[in-house]
Formats: sequence, structure tokens, C-alpha cells
Amino acid sequence: MRKSSIIEPVRAKQPRADSAIRKEQSMACLLCLALFWFMTGDLFAAEKPNIVIIYADDLGYGDLGCYGHPTIRTPHLDRMAGEGMRFTDFYSAGEVCTPSRAALLTGRYPVRSGMAHEQFRVLRNRSTGHLPAEEITLAEALKARGYTTALVGKWHLGVWSIEPAGHPLRHGFDSYFGLPHSNDMDPTSASPRGANANADPRPEWFNGPLYRNEELIERPVDQTTLTRRYTEEAQRFIREHKREAFFLYFAHTFPHTPLFASKQFRGTSRRGLFGDVVEELDWSVGQVLETLRREKLDRKTLVFFSSDNGPWLIMNQQGGSAGLLRDGKGSTWEGGMRVPGIAWWPGKIKPGSVQTGIASTMDLFATCLDLAGGQSPRDRVIDGLVLTDTLLRGAPSPRHTMFYYRGTTLFAARKDRWKLHLLTQKGYGQPKPDAHEPPLLFDLEADPGETFNVSTNHPQVVAELRREIDAHRATVTPVKSQLEEMAPTLTLARSNNWLIIRGRHLPGPIRINYLEAYCRPGSTDADWVTHTMIHHTNEFVSLSADGKTLRLKDTLTDGVTVEHTITAFDDEVDFRLVAHNPSSTRSEAHWSQPCVRLSRFMGFEESSAGNATDYLPRCFIFLDGKLARMPTRDWATQARYVPGQTWCPVHVPRTDVNPRPLSPLVPSNGLIGAFSADEKMIFATAWEPYQELFQGVARCLHSDFRLGGLAPGERKEIRGKIYLMPADVAALVSRYQKDFPEHGKSR
Repeated sequence: MRKSSIIEPVRAKQPRADSAIRKEQSMACLLCLALFWFMTGDLFAAEKPNIVIIYADDLGYGDLGCYGHPTIRTPHLDRMAGEGMRFTDFYSAGEVCTPSRAALLTGRYPVRSGMAHEQFRVLRNRSTGHLPAEEITLAEALKARGYTTALVGKWHLGVWSIEPAGHPLRHGFDSYFGLPHSNDMDPTSASPRGANANADPRPEWFNGPLYRNEELIERPVDQTTLTRRYTEEAQRFIREHKREAFFLYFAHTFPHTPLFASKQFRGTSRRGLFGDVVEELDWSVGQVLETLRREKLDRKTLVFFSSDNGPWLIMNQQGGSAGLLRDGKGSTWEGGMRVPGIAWWPGKIKPGSVQTGIASTMDLFATCLDLAGGQSPRDRVIDGLVLTDTLLRGAPSPRHTMFYYRGTTLFAARKDRWKLHLLTQKGYGQPKPDAHEPPLLFDLEADPGETFNVSTNHPQVVAELRREIDAHRATVTPVKSQLEEMAPTLTLARSNNWLIIRGRHLPGPIRINYLEAYCRPGSTDADWVTHTMIHHTNEFVSLSADGKTLRLKDTLTDGVTVEHTITAFDDEVDFRLVAHNPSSTRSEAHWSQPCVRLSRFMGFEESSAGNATDYLPRCFIFLDGKLARMPTRDWATQARYVPGQTWCPVHVPRTDVNPRPLSPLVPSNGLIGAFSADEKMIFATAWEPYQELFQGVARCLHSDFRLGGLAPGERKEIRGKIYLMPADVAALVSRYQKDFPEHGKSR
């Protein structure tokens, strides 16, 4: 199915001149009308409302004052409901983040677009799938009607750092400012178990990326600033586009956990940190509405507030409340999918109105298009219904049915007051669903908490709902799920003194003798065993369950300790070291070498004897600012130990390096690396402070880090990187320069 154009509305007929009016007057009127058409371009442009959708994350049905919460203060949302329309039976079409957002923006149940999955319920931070290009988003549909479009906040419909087609700018948005996915999906090595539900989370536990359009502008983002910065961005967009029709999709990061509030709101709510976060979100809504009033856009703008799903109850006090509804996020009970819904449009929506009919986030797609003078696409099933009469004239909602999916499985259905459960499952903690035959039936008008099963009393209702389910299923065509596949990533393992890096995309595991040795100064022409090496012990501290973070501790014979935190990411391994000399004498340890063995990476058997230099043409350093393959020019051949090659930077004494042939050339940066056998991947490594670059005899390469002889009591932080990425030299250099800016400075 290809992406179609939005169907244009039928134009209003031109007014006919009265027969009594003279022909000249008639012609003059037509000429004036033609001139007006030419100058405005569209007869209905002045009637197009601006559209703002504010979407909270994991906000429960019972978390707002206007929905009954006794201690969370939400005066701005309460006022919004008082000046507009509050929905009592408003539904998200997904029980978790990704499917609910897909449904909102496409007007379709997420099972139709492949944005649902039985096991992988949301897109993860390594997912390769995304909202399919052939889906028409509300942003694209409104853009076709002349709207300027923006997304501020959470996307969660594609990870564009992995697959660029998943970026909001590829789906109809003119601008973007926010996070690509949930704020808990990039934990750092410092993140403790249970950090998500922590009542006092630390910003340094999470490595969330903040983007402006396609540029990464902050990582890790300070999450305590997110709500304020999102709000400022939304206000700026409104002010800058006040003279044109605009669509703003404002998708908050919170109150999804971990919870962060700004200093202004931290500790101010009787409901604790969760209340702080919701009250700041309420402030944000107030700022947006006040901006519209100040710019005299309030009577030209429809604002709709809702949430992507119910509260995340397993987060305990850091999760929200579904009020009197059953269960929460992740489930198809009412608490999982019935959410707040508030519409505001002064002068158009009757103040203080309450709509008790069924409505859904999917209906916003069809409604907004209708208000913009367009119609929904006709080449696909659109599940959203037009609520224009409901909003503007108080008519009953046209929606009578709602289908509840968990993943790709239909669990329940509602028709008017009745809800039928074929399957039930708690949002979290229940491995398999319970099947019900006969199905459970609840009267939601009398029993919104779904406590009393009345199926035996109403067999005709059960039968009617079964027919509705069968009719709906007949419209659903199975499609490939976008949530299953993930991009390759790296993991760590340790065996004796070997650090092992694995990734299913690698030609083979990379083994590092970590660390091969700590070394004394004056080693350029010294005996390796009797002079250069300083003995040390290596202690295993911990390895995270996901194999991403390894902690080690070295203790040298002179008392120096070096603590290592090694973290594997998607295409790099990060090293953070802290060296400390607790003794009263200066340490003799001046440098250390992590010896990286690259046989498998470069296409050789680990144990093959071969030519000790057969891998050299695949290896490189940088000379005169350009990549130079080995053997480089002026290849040195004389030293205490041969073969091999050492390159010494200007800041290290030439008498203080590895006793291998010392090149007369000075490297132009601290990178050393190699290409894979098929030349499609690059391995490269660098350290700061770095000691030397080294090519060894066992198909090994390494950049060695420098300790410099720690003084008594001195501490030194050392950092390193291993890059394992596509063979794009320019991209490698760009990343290296960003990670090691001091390597470009004179020493």
C-alpha cells in the first residue's frame, strides 16, 4: 500500500447572482471573488484552526484534579476542562507507548501498521523497525492542507540513529525537539538495580539523547530540565508561526519513570515526586494555553490533552493512579487504556461540557483533518471517527465500539455500555493470559471498575459483541511487526586476564590481554622482564546481567590501584579508569598496554602461524592528517625486540616507550586501527592521556595509556575508546575528535 494524497473536500459552490441584478454588477462580484480567491489561495484558509495535541506519558485516569485526584494540584488542566470539554470514556488504542503513539498519529489500530508485537511491546533503543513510510501521519495529512508542523518531546516510533527513515522529519514534521524514546532506555553503568522506581533518581544514571531535528545536542540530557525546555520550545513554535496554520504535537516525557522535576517543583506536592512531576506538567499546559491567549490565538486553536496509556503501577509510589478503574499500563482492563481526554477551544466548545460517550485518540486523526477542511484517506481502513459535531455542537459521540489489543492479540471489545473480555492479563507480572469461555462481561456504566461479571445474565449482549469482534477481525490484514528486529550491539565477557568483546555483527570475538603490563620509564632499550614490567594483580569486581558493564580493579606491587569501568554500547566500548597512589612514594608506573588481538576480525585463524606481518596492509594510523596504511614510510627495523613498530607522540620522551622499533614519524592523532577482512568495518582505539601507538607481532594493535608516575596521594582519571563501526573514515575521525578534543591541541 503506497502513501496516498489526502482527499480534497468538495468546494463550496459559487453564489449565484440574483436575476434582478444587472449583468455588470454580477460580473463585478465574480471578479472580486476571483481576486479574493487569488490573494488567499484557499477559500477556507481563514477557517483552519491551529491544532495542538498535548500527550502525557503514563498519566493515569485518576491523576488529575478534574478526574478526582485529592492531592495532586492541576489548576491549569482543571481550568482547561472547565473552559472546554472533558471526556469520561476516552481511550488510547494501545496499552503501552509505541502502539498508542502509532494509533494517535495514523488514526488506525496499531496492529494494522505493524507497530505492535506479542513479546516486544515497544520499540527498544536498538530496534531497526519504525513507523512504516506508507502510513499517513496526522502531520503529513495536515501538512498537505498547508499546515506547519512540529513535534516537541518523545517520539518512540523509530530509532533514527540506527534507521534514518524512522525520524519524525520523515513522517511529516517540519521540526523536532526531544528524545527518540522513553527516558529509561539508556541507563549508564552507574544506574543501580531498580533505578526506574527510585524515589530519588540521579540524572547521571541515564544517558538519554536530546535532539534538535537530526542533531544530537545533549547527551546525557539533564532530565530535570526537560519539561521546562519542552515548554519553552512549544511556546517558541507558537509565537514564530502565529500567522499561519500550525500543528503542534507536544509529547511529554513524564510522568514515565524515572521521574525528574525541576527545582521549582521538586518537593512541592503532597503526592511526593510523582505529584511534583504531574504538577509541573500541569504548569506546562498552563504556559501553552497562556501563550495562545497572549498571541490572540485561543479562539483559533483546538487544544487536546490526553495520555498514551494508563499508570505504570509496578513503579509503586513513582507510578500513577487509574482511580476507580482496574489495573493500569500494559493491560486491557480499563485502567490500562481509558485515559484523561480534555478538549479546549474557546468560543467553539461549550465551557464545562462533559462527554460521556466513547471516544479515542484515533478519532483525533479524522477530527483534525475534518476541521482542516480535509478528509481521511480512502485507500486504507481508518479507525478514527470525526468528533466535530461532538466538540462544536455537543452531539453524542459517533463511536459505539472500541477494541482492546495487547500486542497483536485482541483481548476485549466494548460496545456502548458493555465490555467483553476474551482474554485477561495483568499489565506486568502475569506471564500468560487467562482465557475466558464464556467471556467475561461487564456493564461499564454501572461497574467501571470491572468487578462483577454479568455474562450469564446477558447472553444476547455476549453474542452481539462476538459478532462485532468477528466483523472487526475481518478488516485486519496481518502485516510484519516493526518491533521485533534489533540492530547488533556489543557485549563484554572476561576469561582469566582476557577481556572479550562480542557482537553478532562482528567477524569474530575481539580478545584483549587486559592489561598485558604496567611499565616503567626508560624502556626504549631495556629488558622487558627485568626492567620494563611492573607486576600487578587483576581483580574481577562485577559484570552486569546484560553483559554491557564490566568492573575490574588492578593493584600494582608499588601499591597503586587502578579501578576500571568498561561499558559496551552499540558500536563502541568505553573505558573509564581511576588510578590512585595511596603510598608515600612516587610510583614507577608510567604507562600500560591493553593488547588487542585482531586475528579473527581481520580474517585469520586465531592459532595460525602465518607471517607475523601478513595483516599489516589492513592496519592504519594517521600521518600528516591522513589515514596511512601499514607498513608506513620510514618503517623502523632496529630495536632490542623485533619486529613491530612504535609511534611516539611529541608529549612523550622517546626514551620512555616500548622496546620495539621506534618510528621516526610522529602520529597526527591518537588513533590506531584496522579494517576487517572484507574492508566493511573498522576497529580503532584511542586513550587519553595516551602514551604511544603500537603494532605487535601477534596480530595485535594498541594505543597505550599514560600514567606518568603518580605522586603520593595523586589520583588520575583516564579514559579510552574502542570503535567498531562501518568503514567510514570521516565518520570515525569525527567521533574521535568529539570524544578526544584535547588530542587536537598542542601539548
